[in-house]
Amino acid sequence: NAFWTSPLFNEILNPLFQEMASSGYSDGNMWTFPRGEFINKETEYVVRLEVPGYAKEDINVEIVGDFLVASGKVQKTSEPAQEGETKVQAEPTEATPYTEEEEPKAEQSVGWTTAKQFKRQFPLPKGVQREAISANVKDGILTITIPKSVSSEAPSTSIPIN
Repeated sequence: NAFWTSPLFNEILNPLFQEMASSGYSDGNMWTFPRGEFINKETEYVVRLEVPGYAKEDINVEIVGDFLVASGKVQKTSEPAQEGETKVQAEPTEATPYTEEEEPKAEQSVGWTTAKQFKRQFPLPKGVQREAISANVKDGILTITIPKSVSSEAPSTSIPIN
């Protein structure tokens, strides 16, 4: 396919994708790129994104210019151990690089915050009812429905010639 060898892909998009893939954690946040699909139905377009772990309150859907933008952020915090409890940090990772001297011991209280976020944008097709776009999230799937405009043109009919 010519696209994969084009200058646009090799000089701009490929480095961008590589940077996104290698960035992972940045300032304690992990960016994700949820899988999705764009479906063209007879009376509407439907966008579905896999967003497990995100609640309705964690997600934002908006129109920015001629783009439909879906984004979300979820943050989780582990509380330090209460008196009489023991919490131990899991094995050190790149996000929590402890040295042996600073590694938390079982008697120490350990708390941490992690966050994940995403942002996807789709060009809005022409001829849609922007004010009627709706979204819902259920079972980790964000579904955005974009109704098509009702055409004011009468359908054409061929007239036979006698």
